[in-house]
Amino acid sequence: MSFEKREIKKGIYAQVEVCPKCLEEFIDLKEHEKVYREYYSKAFKSGNSLAVRIPKELADKIGLQEGTPLKIGLGDDGKITIEARA
Repeated sequence: MSFEKREIKKGIYAQVEVCPKCLEEFIDLKEHEKVYREYYSKAFKSGNSLAVRIPKELADKIGLQEGTPLKIGLGDDGKITIEARA
């Protein structure tokens, strides 16, 4: 078995164990908990608004920093979109 950093879901990376024969990937409980903490969170109250945290790894990928202007919208499918504006 070898260990490799792999994208397990779009934009989410984890250290996985890879079988050299069948190439099947395994993630241990400790790594799963680390990924869960980094990429899943709950909304929290900030003044009269709700806020969410964006993991540093994702923010770094798109150049998001404190003070970066954002465009927040709601799609027809009910999903919230957040875009960094240059």
